[in-house]
Amino acid sequence: MRIYFTAAISLSDFYGENYRKIVDCLEKLGHTVIHDHITKNSITKVFDKTKKENEEYYKKTLREINKADVIVAEVSFPSTINVGHEVGLALDKGKPVVALYAEDKGSPFFEGIGSDLFFYNEYSPIDVDSFLPKLMDDVIKRVDVRFNFFISPEIGRYLDWVNQKRKIPRAAFLRGLIEKAMKLDKEFEDK
Repeated sequence: MRIYFTAAISLSDFYGENYRKIVDCLEKLGHTVIHDHITKNSITKVFDKTKKENEEYYKKTLREINKADVIVAEVSFPSTINVGHEVGLALDKGKPVVALYAEDKGSPFFEGIGSDLFFYNEYSPIDVDSFLPKLMDDVIKRVDVRFNFFISPEIGRYLDWVNQKRKIPRAAFLRGLIEKAMKLDKEFEDK
């Protein structure tokens, strides 16, 4: 799974070790984690960039969020507007967001997000390796996998008919057929 990691660069002095523990744990789980823009950056480097470099950085951030399967954000209060903006962008694009905050450093604003794609969790740096794998398993199980495939015009007409006559969305109808086949497939049940 491709994960985009974000956190407040300005708080690296306080939380940098936590950032590294989170990234290390995700990588140990076999995920590809995009993190250099946070873990190998500094606030001095950020403020030394030109306007053009900042524009390119923003465009690159958008591309990375688009390519990611999941966004993991360290959002301990006080976080930054950048992290909040990235979380908002990801949710707007339908990306699952795992937002982690250090003990007693939660944000009332993030507590108010009521999306099924938003997983807001307190953590302790010493427990990252034990709780994060379970959390990521839960996120992966609860997030639908999307894929596209081609169908013939005849199948398309049939799915349109099912949608109009039976009031069942095309995707829901197909999902139901696959779920029925899964229940009947004894070889699949053995795995």
